[in-house]
Amino acid sequence: MRLYIITIHIIILSCFNVHGQELQLQIQKGFQTGNVNVLSAHFNERFQLTILDSDYRLSKAQGTEIMRDFFKKYPPVSYTVLFKGDKKDSNFTVGKLVTRSDVFRITIFFGKTDSKNLIHLLEIEKENESEF
Repeated sequence: MRLYIITIHIIILSCFNVHGQELQLQIQKGFQTGNVNVLSAHFNERFQLTILDSDYRLSKAQGTEIMRDFFKKYPPVSYTVLFKGDKKDSNFTVGKLVTRSDVFRITIFFGKTDSKNLIHLLEIEKENESEF
């Protein structure tokens, strides 16, 4: 019986880990390709977006349009995850987005909403490559 309970715990934990890995891969794909639909699927209904020098508290639909405009202005070339951290109910990712004209530092904070990890804060800052 004890072995059965341990096995169930391992299966449940690995499911959460797979979901977290899938989320990270989808976010990475969204930034690599400039696919706003992939990214916006993970926006919370209301979230904070800091993009360059502007700070917004907006809806998922508004955030989608702002990101669509961002990717039109800055078509992505590559996106690399620099590091990530996990806590019980939240986690974060910091990445480097290289576009045709600039390099950006992308910081994403996820929070649990209805047992899903969703983007609660997305920060996009222009950086020099040497600062990474």
